[in-house]
Amino acid sequence: MQDLWLELKAEYELHGGPGKLWLAEIGKIAKQVVSKKIRDRLPPSVFGFTSWDKDDLVQLVLTDRLLGRNQAQYVFDTADSIDDARKILRNEINFVLADHRVPNQVDNVWNNLEQELVQLGWKSGNLDSEEVPEIEDQIVRLILSQKRLRNRGSQRFSPLFASAILEQLAIQIVEIGPNLPSSLLIKGIRTALTIISPSLSIEDVNSVDDSLELSQHAYVNSEESLRMERSQYGIRRYELAQDICEKLSSETLEIIFQRAQGATQSEIGAVLGLTRQTARYRIEEAQQQLSDEFKLLELDIEECRELLSAMLDILGTRLSEVNA
Repeated sequence: MQDLWLELKAEYELHGGPGKLWLAEIGKIAKQVVSKKIRDRLPPSVFGFTSWDKDDLVQLVLTDRLLGRNQAQYVFDTADSIDDARKILRNEINFVLADHRVPNQVDNVWNNLEQELVQLGWKSGNLDSEEVPEIEDQIVRLILSQKRLRNRGSQRFSPLFASAILEQLAIQIVEIGPNLPSSLLIKGIRTALTIISPSLSIEDVNSVDDSLELSQHAYVNSEESLRMERSQYGIRRYELAQDICEKLSSETLEIIFQRAQGATQSEIGAVLGLTRQTARYRIEEAQQQLSDEFKLLELDIEECRELLSAMLDILGTRLSEVNA
């Protein structure tokens, strides 16, 4: 591995800047970053892209950061190993994404919530690192418990919470801590909206689940599944997926999607305004309904995975269209 770093340094010295070896290394890291964005179901439009193309990202890293800000020289001067270099290059990729990120629902909620917090005397402060996980979990659960406005369909920034709800939310947050870090609050909003946001983007057919305990994050949200949806037999699978979505109720679809995203029973109950016990029964019913639909089609476990992936991909595509 150290030999690779020596080769990269030698190439840099030879050309007076990054060459093909550098681009190849950045490409590998960019592919990992893009794969995670796809798994997290983040549409490329969030960052101003029309599609998730790692080559576009590599080009921006090269022109905007490594050359434009002379960060290639910084990598060359400060990295002692390929691991050090990769960490810096990954940061450069994230800086590019941050620079190109367009406003989204997280920004909208935070901008409105911040105003309410400031009126209550809140100022962003610091928090003991040991307290962060527990406080962050409290914030996420608090946000999930708030009553949401109905989605307005095609409006990209349709309000998520009424003003009165945000006022109450701000009061509850200040009660937890009057000087909680803004970064922690924004992360809590992002985590909560990752769970509930798919239902904000689709009117009648909203979301889908991970029934039969299919490997939700390992397969459903993987690049491999997304490629398969557009394979030689993908059209028929999409038709079946659409049929199932149209048969199930919006509540059932929301439960299914949230389960696929890893939401707990308590979190789903908070979103739907149900007790944990009632939520458990509704989740079981939703999973059984989906299982019954799969059984009617006489699908094996692999076909179930593929069909469920198609359902989630349909909903993810719609989400991208709304955010475009």
